[in-house]
Amino acid sequence: MLPLYRPIVLSRSMISLICTVKNEESTIGGLIEALDKQTRKADEIIIVDGGSTDRTPEIIREHASRNPGLKLVVEKGANIPKGRNIAVAMASYDIIACTDAGNRPEERWLERLVGPLEHGTADVAAGAYIFFGESDFETTVVDLTYVPIERWGDEFLPAGRSLAFTREVWRRVGGFPDWLEAAEDTYFSIRAKQAGARFVLVRDAIVQYRVLPNFRRFFKVQRTYVKWDTVAGLFSMRGYFVVLLFVAYIALMALAIVLSSLLGVVLLLIALPIYFIRFGIKPARKHHGIRFLYYGAQVGFAMRVGEFAGLLSGLWYSARHKDARAKAIGPSRQ
Repeated sequence: MLPLYRPIVLSRSMISLICTVKNEESTIGGLIEALDKQTRKADEIIIVDGGSTDRTPEIIREHASRNPGLKLVVEKGANIPKGRNIAVAMASYDIIACTDAGNRPEERWLERLVGPLEHGTADVAAGAYIFFGESDFETTVVDLTYVPIERWGDEFLPAGRSLAFTREVWRRVGGFPDWLEAAEDTYFSIRAKQAGARFVLVRDAIVQYRVLPNFRRFFKVQRTYVKWDTVAGLFSMRGYFVVLLFVAYIALMALAIVLSSLLGVVLLLIALPIYFIRFGIKPARKHHGIRFLYYGAQVGFAMRVGEFAGLLSGLWYSARHKDARAKAIGPSRQ
C-alpha cells in the first residue's frame, strides 16, 4: 500500500498536454488540428516520438513551425509509458492532459476534462471515448467490444486516450510503469487510487476513436493487451474463467476426435464454426445483414484465441521475470 496521498489545490490553471507516437503519419495531423480547435487550448503540447520510420516527425515539425507551444521529442526505442514519463518530466505546468494519436477529441474535450482539476475537486479525471468504425469489420468490432458511456460506473478507470492528472499524482506513484508495453494506464490509475488520489469520471469529455481496421491488427492488439494485463496482475477473474471455458471446449473437441473420427469431423465442421459465428448474431440483427455473421466469427476468433495466446505469453513472461511478478497489482475482480 502506498503512503496516503495528500491532495493539493493548484494555484494556477495552465495545462500541459502530452502524447506519444510512432509511425502515425496518417493520424497525427488530424489530432494536432483537433487540439487546435479546442474551446480550451493547452498552453503547451509535448509529443514524444518513439522512433518513427515514416513522416510522423516531419508532420509534427511542420505544425510546430506555426505553433510555438508544440514541442517534439524524439526518443528512439521509447515505449508508451516511457514516452509519457519523458513528456511529463518536460512539462511546464502542473495539470497534465493525455491523449493518443488516432483519436479525435471533440471541441470541448479538454475544457471539460481539466475542469475538476482546476477547481481542486479531483486529482485524476477519467475522460470518455466513443469507438467508431467505417468498414463492416470495424463496425462489428464496435458492436462486440464497446460499452456505451451511459453504462460506465463511477469506478471506471481512465484510458490514456482521455486522461488528466496532476503532476503530484504522477510523482507520487513513480510515473507510468515503463516495464509494461500495454495496460500502463490502468496500472497507473490503480496505483493512484491506492495513493488516495481523488478520481472523477467526466462523461462529456469525449474523444472519438476509430477501431482497428482488420483481423490481423485486432488479433495482435488483443493478444498484446491480455499479455501485459496478465504481467501487471490486471487480467480479470472473469477473463480467466472465459479462457478456461474456451480451452475446455477445444479439449473436449480434441478428445472427441481421438475417440471417434466421425464425431471429430462433425465437431470440426459444425460445432467450432458455430461457436465463433454466434458472435455475429448481435451485429447481424442490429444492421440487418447476414454478412455480419462472418465478421462476427472473425472478431470472436481474434478475441478468444488472442486472449488464450496473450494469457500464456503473459504467464510465461511473469515466470521468467521476478521483478514483474513483484510489481504486479494482483488479478482484478471486475
